Amino acid sequence: MIEIAVAGVAALSAVLVALVERGRRQNSREHGMVIEHMSSMERNLSSRMDRTDDHIDRLAEKVDGHIDWHLDQKQPRKSSAAAKKTSSRKPTRRKMTG
Repeated sequence: MIEIAVAGVAALSAVLVALVERGRRQNSREHGMVIEHMSSMERNLSSRMDRTDDHIDRLAEKVDGHIDWHLDQKQPRKSSAAAKKTSSRKPTRRKMTG
């Protein structure tokens, strides 16, 4: 009777070992797939970041050029009467209702 119990435990152990080994192999394959996918994502993200940096640099150049254009423009001078009229105005305040 003990021999049958030992054989049963050995068979059960062999099945468990086989299942654990199968799970380990599948886990290794899946980890490889995840690493490959993450590497692909890293390459794509890196190229997108490079393009974004290029766009930001071009935009900064355009903004700088636009600001320089404004600084180079001559501001028309107001007549002294118009300057006095605008300087004597007080800003109006809106009353808050509650």
